[in-house]
Amino acid sequence: MATVTGLTAARMQEIVDASVESGYIDGSNHLILVLHDATEIDAGTLTLPSASTTVPGIVELATDAETITGTDAVRAVTPASLAAASTTLVPAASDTVAGRVELATSAETITGTDTVRAVTPAGFAAAFDSRLGTKGLDALSDVIITSAAIGHILQHDGSTFVNKSTIDQVVAATSTDAHTVKVTGDSQLRLVINGDGSIEWGSGSAALNIKLYRYADNILGLDDGLMMTDSTKQLNIGNSGSSAAISVKMAASGDGVLTTRVGSDADSRFFLEASGDLYWGDGTATQDTQLTRYDVASLRLVGGTFRSDMFFAQVATAGTDFVYANVTGDSSARLTIQADGQHNWGDGAGGNAVNLYRSTARLATDNNFAINSAGKGLQVKEGSNAKMGTAVLVGGTLVVSTTAVTASSRIFLTCNTPGGTPGFLRVSARSAGTSFTILSSSGTDTSTVAWLIVEPA
Repeated sequence: MATVTGLTAARMQEIVDASVESGYIDGSNHLILVLHDATEIDAGTLTLPSASTTVPGIVELATDAETITGTDAVRAVTPASLAAASTTLVPAASDTVAGRVELATSAETITGTDTVRAVTPAGFAAAFDSRLGTKGLDALSDVIITSAAIGHILQHDGSTFVNKSTIDQVVAATSTDAHTVKVTGDSQLRLVINGDGSIEWGSGSAALNIKLYRYADNILGLDDGLMMTDSTKQLNIGNSGSSAAISVKMAASGDGVLTTRVGSDADSRFFLEASGDLYWGDGTATQDTQLTRYDVASLRLVGGTFRSDMFFAQVATAGTDFVYANVTGDSSARLTIQADGQHNWGDGAGGNAVNLYRSTARLATDNNFAINSAGKGLQVKEGSNAKMGTAVLVGGTLVVSTTAVTASSRIFLTCNTPGGTPGFLRVSARSAGTSFTILSSSGTDTSTVAWLIVEPA
């Protein structure tokens, strides 16, 4: 007879209570076992290797920032951080940045305003068909390109393309635009070719303001200014052979090169002949004044009197005369002006007797200076740092400040208005370029003293 050994209910409960139902790793890396009765048992330190490319083990998850940086070799990438990295590291494509791009639909390609999507071959074909009409790409089969047509123009005649060596365009009126040009961003046209052949230009930001057109047979008209900005180029009329910036060759010396008129003038006010002669008039009749080459290095004024607000001459040496004047019948000059500025006067019968010239920042003469009209005289400006002035004595003395005084100045004093007890006046001291001191023999002199500084020649 067999013997059966069983467990009591109490023993069975002990076994159940001692059973491990769960566990976890605490902050100290210890393995904690949780029994059926919730009792926790510390099973000691759990030692697992860190995961690597060759060893399985524990691993930390990378953040979005660590995934984007792309330098961490010990953390694992999550789907979320991978998505963040792909968006950051592969930006949206543009005309300056390579990156991810969405494909444009045919409708978006036909509209032609989308700047962020890429065109597919199908979208391009749809847009081409839309621009050229129902024939689309097939329209190009109407054009036969031959070797003789290289460099020619494909022009649409309304129904098909034709191969042309020139642009033939028919417009409704002479004022109709045949061709216009703008630059991206312009609010106005930069170039217009009108039906009458005239050409107009503008800045692109305002209305057209320059026009070139046929004025008459063999004549171009320009309603505005003309500027040549390259100084190495020239305007050559008549193939003159000259290298001057403006060069004109005429058939005869008397032919006009340049004339000017004002408003409704009946004749030219200025006339330049090919000979070089210049003519002037008042615009009501033929010119009455002529300037011509008289001889070698000499000009002659015909029919007029020379008057000038400015005269310029350049001669070889400082002592050379560039102005010479006399009276009919004189044997010598009454006036000459030299290149150094010296003026010389004579009586027309002999040499120059009187002169006036610059000598070290002053005017000088080698002759006497006479004031021949009664009531006229010498006038000297008074004021700060002057050569002449007045001063009021205080207690019989006064320091006069003026930079005009020098060590060799001759200073003249006189009592202009007596005051106090006048005395005898003298200069008691001076400081060249600064001041001089007036002293009276009377300590109570308050007179107004007039003073004058003269320099020796």
